[in-house]
Amino acid sequence: MILPANINLTKLSLRGMDLKEIPEEIFKYHRLKKLDLSFNNLTSIPKDIARLKYLKTFDLSNNQITALYSGLFGLENLRILNLNGNKIKSIPESFSKLKNLSILSLSNNRFVQFPFPVLNLKNLEELNISSNQISYFPLLTETIKLKRLWINNNFFENFTRFSINLPQLSYLYCFGNIRNKSKISAEYIKLTKIKGNCLRYLSKQTKQFDNNIEIDNSTKTEKNKIFISYSHDDNTWYKKVVTNLKVLRYSGLDFETWSDEKILAGDNWKAEIERALDTCSFAILLISTNFLASEFIQSNELPKLLESAQKKGTRLISLILSPCLYSEFDSLNMFQAINTPDKSLIKCQPYEQEEFLVKMCNEINVQIKGKK
Repeated sequence: MILPANINLTKLSLRGMDLKEIPEEIFKYHRLKKLDLSFNNLTSIPKDIARLKYLKTFDLSNNQITALYSGLFGLENLRILNLNGNKIKSIPESFSKLKNLSILSLSNNRFVQFPFPVLNLKNLEELNISSNQISYFPLLTETIKLKRLWINNNFFENFTRFSINLPQLSYLYCFGNIRNKSKISAEYIKLTKIKGNCLRYLSKQTKQFDNNIEIDNSTKTEKNKIFISYSHDDNTWYKKVVTNLKVLRYSGLDFETWSDEKILAGDNWKAEIERALDTCSFAILLISTNFLASEFIQSNELPKLLESAQKKGTRLISLILSPCLYSEFDSLNMFQAINTPDKSLIKCQPYEQEEFLVKMCNEINVQIKGKK
């Protein structure tokens, strides 16, 4: 293979050259802004790729890449990255170093979990995660600037009309063929039948749902009251949640938290809990095996909260503390959780635990400000 002699090239295409590795000679083209290595047999990206520091567009689609290494994340000027049609199963946290990335394509890979590090890309405008094997869809809020999103041909079990809260989103593509529909979200299946942009349909359904909520005026919901439902065996996590909420309140956000700690000696504790359940506008569920095994929670708190969610629009926010049978409870997993079952807090590093707690607070912040 003979490469151009001009080392000041800004564009270079080696598309379909049957390359098994990136030629060392490429790195001498230090002014490259666009590099096309698609339709080859590359299995990895060498760390020397960071030498192409001016690179803005990088096409690695239709190769045999299985993992992403640190060299790629040194490309701080990268705007467009195409990794479609590879064998990638996950992306590392360091992916968030690509702070100027605006278009990311991950279609036709082997993701079984949503690539969470992309949520840290604050300038990301287009994301394609279609044709993977992702079953859990995270809550997307206005913390990211997505304008176009492709999620077709996945296996989302928990997707609802509330999964996407992105004010700048203009295009959502879900059209595809889902063969085994036994566990797939019914709402997602509906969207897979809509060709082209299905965002208008999704917005219409959300508005219709809001209009059809049966308002129960027997007990007035108190503005910005947050009920915390938890097992006393998980008291350590409860205290962490309360601490993070306290920080949020000190930031100037107006809300009240309620848990059974508020019950004083001599109070009718069951009546107090029922009143709090009736009047809360938000509920944080600290989910674990202890939580799911609690007879009081299953018989009293959960039914009331689920009913309030349907009739009054109470927002339920789940935080998964430890591995448990959460996915078996359809009444729970139809609502968005802050983290996935595979990323339960006890399985995370301390800094990741704090990130999820902050994410919970950010979600509450967004929801409360959106109610004003």
